Amino acid sequence: MKELANQQAAHLQVFYNESENVSIRTKVIAGEPWFVGKDVCNLLGIANTKDALSRLDDDERRGVGITDPIGRNQQVNCINESGLYHLIFISRKPEAKAIRRWVTGTVLPSIRRTGSYTVGGQQEGHKRLPLPKFRPYFKEWKERLTPYIRRNELGKTAVAERVTLEHVMKVWAGTSVSRRVAERITAIA
Repeated sequence: MKELANQQAAHLQVFYNESENVSIRTKVIAGEPWFVGKDVCNLLGIANTKDALSRLDDDERRGVGITDPIGRNQQVNCINESGLYHLIFISRKPEAKAIRRWVTGTVLPSIRRTGSYTVGGQQEGHKRLPLPKFRPYFKEWKERLTPYIRRNELGKTAVAERVTLEHVMKVWAGTSVSRRVAERITAIA
């Protein structure tokens, strides 16, 4: 069970907030989203991450093992959804006020009215890449390269291309498109 949890924790999803120029790394553990505490504090303008996270309840924070872009195992402090709201509501920073107003004025009312909140009409099927006409080529490309590619080589690709390992893994899985990354992976194989 511990090995499975470690494998699951190795992959983080990154959400980028363009208006704030901040990325928040997340990990789904046991069906629940966990957010990297330092990223949340950066978004909220909280300078002392350690102090802010210490104010959370024990069930709102935990250490999570991740793999960095070059394949090393790291431990990061993550917070659950309750901890995220806790930080948003206790922060007096202007950055937190804007997020608090969005959560209380848009997200929660939408959930109350419709039972869910979607961003700009996003659809789950929208994430299906590559396009249907290119899927046979992608499948053939991946089948040809799979015997020659190891995870640490994907990490090296991330470093060489100056992108996250998550992005490289998405290209490898076919859920994102990047010609540069695909060409680098092909060259490694």
